[in-house]
This record gives sequence, C-alpha cells and structure tokens, in this order.
Amino acid sequence: MNVDHEEIRKWQKAMCQARQKLQRLVAEVGHARQVIEMDGDRRKRLLARYKKGYLDQGLSNADADTQARADDDYGKDLDEWAESLEAAFTVRDDWTATQAKLEAARSLHSVARDTLRSHPE
Repeated sequence: MNVDHEEIRKWQKAMCQARQKLQRLVAEVGHARQVIEMDGDRRKRLLARYKKGYLDQGLSNADADTQARADDDYGKDLDEWAESLEAAFTVRDDWTATQAKLEAARSLHSVARDTLRSHPE
C-alpha cells in the first residue's frame, strides 16, 4: 500500500465531514425516530378522529370504520402522514449511511497511519 501524508489528510477530512453531518442531523434524527415509533398510534388516532363523527351519527362501529376510511379528508391526512413518515425514514437512513462513512473513513485512516508509521518512505 502506497501511503503518504496526503492520504492520511484525505481520511481525516472525510471523518471530519461525517462528524459534522452527524452533528447537524442530531435534532432531525430525534424527531424522525419519534415519528417512526409513533406511526401505528398516529394512524389509529387519525382513524378514531374521523370515526367518531360517524359513531356520533349512530352508525355501528364497523360502519363508522368503513365510512371514516372512505372519507376524502381522512385519505388526505393519511397521505400527509405518509409523507412525514417517508421523510423520517430518509433522515434515519441518511444518519445510518453517514455513520457508515465515518466508520469506513476512521478505519482507512487508521490503516493508512499505521502503514505510514511502519513503512515510512
């Protein structure tokens, strides 16, 4: 392996960039995790909100459920929720990919540094 100080600087820079990106993502990741974890509860709550109006009209539970699911506004709200869920998954995946980049850069930096120490040219 032909290693020089420039190679080490390259991996140091990659590690620094990955750390900075992780720092920028911290708040977004916290929010994304909450959105992902609350997905099931949020869907149930959304359905219950629409279903209540039909139950108040005297429909049976099954009929109210069917009517609520068929409601255009329910569909729009569900689509909005799906978009926020997709955004949360994107943030989570970006975090995971950036962590992998950091670990790869850290590993390559370590190998390059050790190689330069043991075989200075």
